[in-house]
Amino acid sequence: MDRSLRFNANRFLKVIPDSGERVKFVLAAHNIGLGHVNDAQQLAKKYGKNHLI
Repeated sequence: MDRSLRFNANRFLKVIPDSGERVKFVLAAHNIGLGHVNDAQQLAKKYGKNHLI
């Protein structure tokens, strides 16, 4: 596993309880960047959606 995948896996391990969803977040962060995933989570919160799925 490369360093960025390991970093993202550790980061999301603490905040995403469902392992299936966690894999999606880790891959998204790896592919588009952690900042974009964080932005999407903030938008989900803003519009009253679940930011953990």
